[in-house]
Amino acid sequence: MSWEVVSCWIESHPGLASWIQAIFSVIAIAAAGYFPVAHERRREGRERKNMLRTLGYAAFTLEQLIKGLSEALVKENSHRQWSVSANSRRIKIVGKALNDISAGSLVGVEHHMLADLRLAQECAVEIDDFLCTSSPGDISILLENGHHYERCKSCLMDVQIAQEAVEALIKKY
Repeated sequence: MSWEVVSCWIESHPGLASWIQAIFSVIAIAAAGYFPVAHERRREGRERKNMLRTLGYAAFTLEQLIKGLSEALVKENSHRQWSVSANSRRIKIVGKALNDISAGSLVGVEHHMLADLRLAQECAVEIDDFLCTSSPGDISILLENGHHYERCKSCLMDVQIAQEAVEALIKKY
């Protein structure tokens, strides 16, 4: 079949050009509406994934810091090491990162994870303050050490749950 035959057939059907034009006009209008919506959805997905990565980073870092706090509460040598480390600063930096995440941009479980991580960070700050003001091996604060150790365990569980949820949500996006 040559182009001449196709051309003759099209010329013998004068209304065909207007129908083709109408069909492609509808396709163009639909595409003009679809592409901005699809682009916005991809942008929102990237933003959500980036926010989840930030939550994941904060959860991982908090997990490591809280484990260190727990150890410093029960081991005299770890307490001394904690006192001279930059971990107090790390805890505060994680807190700034968590505070930079807008709670209004989160929904459902993500909002709950942010609240749990912020609470764990505040708990870590309090326990860090306690460690920095107490003397390693001081028997008079043994009861308080135990109380803070239990708080660490509780916060650590919350952080680990948040971390698992973040990993599952990142796979979703």
